Amino acid sequence: MELQEFKSIIGRLTLFFDKKPPSEAAIMLWYEKVRHIPYAVTAQIYNRITAQDGFPKNVGNAFLDEWSQFKQTNPSKIIRDYGECHECGGVGLLFASKGGYRYVFACGSCRNFLKHFAEQTVVARLTIPAILSQGFMLIERRPWRSS
Repeated sequence: MELQEFKSIIGRLTLFFDKKPPSEAAIMLWYEKVRHIPYAVTAQIYNRITAQDGFPKNVGNAFLDEWSQFKQTNPSKIIRDYGECHECGGVGLLFASKGGYRYVFACGSCRNFLKHFAEQTVVARLTIPAILSQGFMLIERRPWRSS
């Protein structure tokens, strides 16, 4: 999850529990502990935290506890090892251009795109040969920030 997404969740939690917003330093310390948690799971984490009686004493640990619980109850939704891919270099995304426009595709040779998108995301999942066969020109691989 990105920092702005985490700050938004913290803001919503402080409103929900009618608490004073935490300091920027506290938010940064919590974020360092939870940045690896996928944003797609945060709605469920938010709902579980708001079902409790009060604002958590340690927000970072509350997020980690809920993330751990999510992984235990939803093992099929957890990608354990993304691995390397000969087409996308492990990034999970392929970039192409056609007719002056740029496009991003989920790599059809691996599941590494799940680092960036949910399984149900409406992004075309194609291999390099499929992209080229449709008249696209492949753009060099781009580094993609992973959490």
